[in-house]
Amino acid sequence: MKLIQAKKEHVIQILEILTDASAFLREQGIDQWQGVGAPTEEEVRRSVADGTQYALTDAGKIVAVCTVVSDEPAYLQIDGRWLSLGNYLAVHRVAVERSSRGRGLTKVLYQEIEGLARSRGIKFLRVDTHRENKIMQRAFLSCGFTACGVVQYRADGSMERLSYEKEIK
Repeated sequence: MKLIQAKKEHVIQILEILTDASAFLREQGIDQWQGVGAPTEEEVRRSVADGTQYALTDAGKIVAVCTVVSDEPAYLQIDGRWLSLGNYLAVHRVAVERSSRGRGLTKVLYQEIEGLARSRGIKFLRVDTHRENKIMQRAFLSCGFTACGVVQYRADGSMERLSYEKEIK
């Protein structure tokens, strides 16, 4: 398996994986990525263009996707406490292709992102998820993340997310 920086020719496949993940969340009764806040083609194209869209490939096939950024404005204020005050990579819009679910690819994806962070001299990863997304919360904990608190993506408090951080050893 290999983590690659996504290219223009990957946009449609990435969007299909994200759209399917949105449907999966809806099936679970979770309103994350539903309506406003759902990943859009424009966002995927922008992430590809700015070099923050990544894909985990297996024999050339995209099996998982994510966006990796070096700054997340929502993380400036947290109801809780981050493990670090230094540089970090934030990982967003993680999704595994439907037929690849249940293979432990989220763990593989985060291991690959840790390698990306190390190559940049960064020692921390930060992530967040919807309060009802128990699958992702379990994935974070199994990948060695520590629960740190709650961040808000909207000033009115209508989009809070449980936040986690991991020190890369």
